[in-house]
Amino acid sequence: MKNTEQVSSQVNYGEDVMTDNKLFEFCNLQFQTLTESLKANSKANVMSGINKKLEIFRKCWQENKLSRNVKDKMYLLCKSLKEKDWDNAYGIHLPLMVDYFNEVGQWMVAVKRIIHEAKQFPDKLNNDKLNNETNNLPTT
Repeated sequence: MKNTEQVSSQVNYGEDVMTDNKLFEFCNLQFQTLTESLKANSKANVMSGINKKLEIFRKCWQENKLSRNVKDKMYLLCKSLKEKDWDNAYGIHLPLMVDYFNEVGQWMVAVKRIIHEAKQFPDKLNNDKLNNETNNLPTT
C-alpha cells in the first residue's frame, strides 16, 4: 500500500493544467459511469445510499470544502477506477480516510462501496461505456 506522501508526489498532469473543474468532471464522470453500470447488479437501497453520499461529495467539491490534496488523491483514485485497478483504488482510499477524515468521512464510504461492487462484479460493468465516456478526459 502506498503512503500519503507517495500518492501525493505521483500526481502528474503532464503539460495540461488541471483546473478544479477538469478534476471534478473526471471524478464525477467516473462515478456516474460506474454507478450506472453497477445499478443492474446491486440492490436498489445500496445504490440509493451510494448516490446520496456521492451527492455530498459533489457538493463538498463545488463548495470548495475539499483541500487540493484530497482532490489530487481523488483524481488518482478515479484514474485507478477507470483502469479497473481496484486494489490501487482501495489503497488510495485508505489513507484518505485516515489522513483527511474530516473532509471525506461523510462520503468516502460510497467510494469504498463502488470499489467493492466493481471488484465483485467486473464482468457486469459496461466496459464500452466506461471506455468511451472517459477517453477524452485526462489519463496522466
